[in-house]
Amino acid sequence: MDNISIGKKLAEIRKQHGFSQTELADILNVSNKLISKWECGLSVPCAEYLLVYSSVFKISIDEIVNTNSEIINATRDNTSKKRYNITLCMAYLTALIPAMIALIAHYILPELIPMH
Repeated sequence: MDNISIGKKLAEIRKQHGFSQTELADILNVSNKLISKWECGLSVPCAEYLLVYSSVFKISIDEIVNTNSEIINATRDNTSKKRYNITLCMAYLTALIPAMIALIAHYILPELIPMH
């Protein structure tokens, strides 16, 4: 997890709870410039501030620093969709190929395969 991703997550959590940077800075007893640095990814909060942050917003530290689960879930969903699409295409081809063979055979040898 890089600083920018953690910063984006911190900003997202703060905004979801309706806090300004200044209000959060007052709660954490730090400057609003430090909050800005964290949210811009210029630095990351130390463990002590992550604990306070997680306590204030009632979330785990893992939720703050680990956004990879969203990426993994999106990748998993995308893979499932691809598998479904491949299965669907195979089903269509399985039905279409015999029909195409019958049509071609009818035009090549119309007396063998009568069509009404």
